[in-house]
Amino acid sequence: MTQTVRNLAPRFEHKLFLSATPHNGHSNSFAALLEILDPQRFCRGVPVRNPKLLDTVMVRRLKRDLREIGEDFPNRQVIPIVIDGLPANAPELKLSRLLQEYHCYRCSAGGGKPTK
Repeated sequence: MTQTVRNLAPRFEHKLFLSATPHNGHSNSFAALLEILDPQRFCRGVPVRNPKLLDTVMVRRLKRDLREIGEDFPNRQVIPIVIDGLPANAPELKLSRLLQEYHCYRCSAGGGKPTK
């Protein structure tokens, strides 16, 4: 899909990306999307360090911004679910342990510290 968009982009003067989740969080992926919008200003592999460059090609609206102008978005509520009394080998607990191990592995590989 990205290759198709990359091939089509030069054929159009105006481009518009609309997305709730525009990229995977990696600066290279973000720069690649920006390069499709404006290859004169942005290049894959080159982090965007100047926020003023982004202002020329990007409008970001958060739910709180839309609430300020009267849109009715519900507030997110994170409600923990307590699951006491499960056997130690329950799939829910096994998954939780695996995710914690993965988190610790990623933090140690990236030099970060695991958070609780």
